Amino acid sequence: MRRIDSIKTISEWIAQARRIIVFTGAGVSTESGIPDFRSPGGLWDRYDPEEFRFRRFLESVETRRKYWKMHTELYGLLTRVRPNPAHEACVDLDRLDKLECVITQNVDNLHQEAGNVNVIEMHGNLFRQRCLACDARKPFGREEYLGRVKTAMAEMTTFDLPSIIEMLPKC
Repeated sequence: MRRIDSIKTISEWIAQARRIIVFTGAGVSTESGIPDFRSPGGLWDRYDPEEFRFRRFLESVETRRKYWKMHTELYGLLTRVRPNPAHEACVDLDRLDKLECVITQNVDNLHQEAGNVNVIEMHGNLFRQRCLACDARKPFGREEYLGRVKTAMAEMTTFDLPSIIEMLPKC
């Protein structure tokens, strides 16, 4: 199918649909500057995903160091990203009263920053935290959250589980 034909077909499907559910993953945020994990040049080219399995993370200081190094790179990128036309297209569908919800694997909050309200996040959201003591939930702005992570990581002298748990948000 040629590109023009597929755009026309999808437009017709949207026009005929009563409600639409949009599924997104890393590809929708790459245009905003966030690399995906699996494509050439993605994070898994530089890091082995097998090293980040939960048990290995808990058992290995070196794995935790690599994990936090990877996330430090990712957090640096997150300070500069903004929603792109794909995120905005989902908002347009909502304004047309066509959108039921967005279901995303992304944790970058870009759908919400674009203006979507009904977003189901399969892997959570980096910018919303839950207190481990009382279960209170608190949203953080992008800059505030990334500043907290940078400060906490700079202050960490060990990468053992109790130190990491101590860094997590509490009231």
